[in-house]
Amino acid sequence: MIIKLLKSILYAIIVLLTTINCGGDEATEDSPKTITPPSAALLVSPAKDESCNQGNSISDTKSTVSFQWNTSNDTDKYTIQVKNLENDQIQEKTTTENNSSFDLNKGTSYEWHVISLSNEIDETETSEKWTFFNAASGVENHVPYAAVVIFPTNDATIDTTTVSLEWQGQDLDNDIESYTIYLDTDDTPNLINSTTSEMHTSEITLNANTTYYWKVHTKDTAGNISISSIFKFTTGS
Repeated sequence: MIIKLLKSILYAIIVLLTTINCGGDEATEDSPKTITPPSAALLVSPAKDESCNQGNSISDTKSTVSFQWNTSNDTDKYTIQVKNLENDQIQEKTTTENNSSFDLNKGTSYEWHVISLSNEIDETETSEKWTFFNAASGVENHVPYAAVVIFPTNDATIDTTTVSLEWQGQDLDNDIESYTIYLDTDDTPNLINSTTSEMHTSEITLNANTTYYWKVHTKDTAGNISISSIFKFTTGS
């Protein structure tokens, strides 16, 4: 009798342990949460290569310029960066909105972009970079558009050490006088390579397997100057 009772108790314990091992973990385990990184914001204004953006004038030398972009997916906040292309100084703000404003110098070229951030993941996404000119009050002569790269394309690797730089320049007044090209291995190029009235340089011989940075200053007959973004390429062997 006692043996039968012990066998019954042992059988019940085995059944209980089997149930816990087979089904207990599945009932309590949560499915992993899928976290999607943010997508890039689409810029709206100031428009790309806008030649005259006066903003809200607050003094003889400064105006408040409003920035706007489209909201991006899986994004909790944005960091907007605005770079003065004359001195490379950067202003930035972080906001949960899709707009912001900065007090900027009049008569100055700027570049701006937006970084999308998420509270759930460290990965970020950066928008395109747009340039514009914050014009001074009462400007009668339009400032040239910032030069746009043609060759080598930005971040390209070329298979030679000899290259002719090419770009596209434009001015509403059609009075561009000259282009000054800055070329250097430093990412803030300050070495003047050449000045020309053409939209290309003569052949330049460079070092092999080297990364070069360059930009273009466009000057019109009224003395207005626009500054392009900094372009980059790498030479071959």
